[in-house]
Amino acid sequence: TTSTDTMFHYNRVISTIQNNHMILAGGYKNSNHDGGHDWVIDGYNQYWTYRKYYRLQYPYHLYDTIGWSNNYLHCNWGWNGNGNGYYLLSSDNNKVGVSNPYYYMDCDVIYDIHPNI
Repeated sequence: TTSTDTMFHYNRVISTIQNNHMILAGGYKNSNHDGGHDWVIDGYNQYWTYRKYYRLQYPYHLYDTIGWSNNYLHCNWGWNGNGNGYYLLSSDNNKVGVSNPYYYMDCDVIYDIHPNI
C-alpha cells in the first residue's frame, strides 16, 4: 500500500519512517531529465547545534542561545550498498532534500510503502 501524495514534505517523511514504512524517491541529473534514478529513504537523523552569544563588555553574561537542527535522511541507492548513507536535507523541498549531486531535479516521492497484511 502507498499514498498518492508525491510532493516532498519533511514532516511526512519523518512520520512515515516512525511508522516503520519506507519512502521511494526518484529524480533526474538535470532539467532535461537525463539519467533518472529511484532510491529508498528508510531512516533519518537530527543533529542539534547550539550557539551561545555572550556580551563582550562588562558585565559579561550570556544574552542569547540559538539552536537549530541539521536533518539527514538515510538513502539506499540500490547499488549493492555503494553510496548508502545519511544525506543532509536541503531547504529546497523541490529537490527531495538530499544533497546527492547526481539526482536532484524534479524529484517525486511515494510515501508509506509497506506490505498489505
